[in-house]
Amino acid sequence: RGGGGGGGAGGRPLSAAQQMQMMMQQRVQKIQDEEDEAMGIAPSGDAQLGQQEEQRREHQARQQQEEEEEAQARQHKEQQQQRAREQREAQQRRMDDERRMEREQQDALQRQAGEKRRGEQQ
Repeated sequence: RGGGGGGGAGGRPLSAAQQMQMMMQQRVQKIQDEEDEAMGIAPSGDAQLGQQEEQRREHQARQQQEEEEEAQARQHKEQQQQRAREQREAQQRRMDDERRMEREQQDALQRQAGEKRRGEQQ
């Protein structure tokens, strides 16, 4: 016989012995991958995919964290600018009020002076 062609490629189903051998090989490969990973050696197939997925998730989490921090910083800056604007407006109102009061005072003094002059003329 021609060796079965690696898993019944010739159309014949695997014998029980061949199935057992295949399962044993998979089990051995899995154990080797776990041992390699424990020693820091690059794992084969499945374990590597798992690591890549984990790295991708970590990267996404870092990216999301950075975006949130940037948004907070932007919001903080906008709040500071808003407060500064409100302070400038309040100061402007106070100055306008002071000017208005000074004008009213001047007007009142001028009226008094005018009345006094008219009183003296009579």
